[in-house]
Amino acid sequence: MNIEKEKIAYPKLFEVEEEKPIIISDKVELEDLTMSEIKKKNPKYWRKLNDAVYEKYQDEEGFYHSAEDKFKSKSKFNFQINHIKPMFAT
Repeated sequence: MNIEKEKIAYPKLFEVEEEKPIIISDKVELEDLTMSEIKKKNPKYWRKLNDAVYEKYQDEEGFYHSAEDKFKSKSKFNFQINHIKPMFAT
């Protein structure tokens, strides 16, 4: 009972500040991530980047060109985005 009287008489002595947890995020540059990691973290940015890379290697006729050899195709399916190279052995 005395403690309760003390709380009323001296409320500042019994105040307890709640400590909020401190959250420290890891800073990771997008340039350090793989395309699949970018896709998980930021799907909209991944789509924009993916489309920009394919657009760079597309000609006026709609063919995508390999950056490493003379392979070309109208389908993105035949290429790996990370190197713009055919996914099958030539």
